[in-house]
Amino acid sequence: MDIAFEKAGGLVPAIVQHDRTGDVLMLGFMNEEALAETRRTHEVVFFSRSRNRLWKKGESSGHVLKVRDVRVGLRRGRSSCPRRAGRARPCATKATGAASSGESSRTAAEL
Repeated sequence: MDIAFEKAGGLVPAIVQHDRTGDVLMLGFMNEEALAETRRTHEVVFFSRSRNRLWKKGESSGHVLKVRDVRVGLRRGRSSCPRRAGRARPCATKATGAASSGESSRTAAEL
């Protein structure tokens, strides 16, 4: 599924959830380059609006977020949200075939 980055000024919100609990760990923004880098490295990379550059979570602290899989939230009415496997939510997501298994978080990008 393609993400319409151009409709949102080049940035889309990205929600990072814990793989086992579904807890939201972070909300940040991604552009196409940040999403590609996240998929390539299997570590969360956002676009920092304040720094005006890519920012890898944990680049200075060492507390990186490993990505298990990337899912794209599909809009239904007013809201969009990620859905963790095995748990029903009032919206849908579509896997984009991202990352390796056994790691600790999921990233969902809103359309």
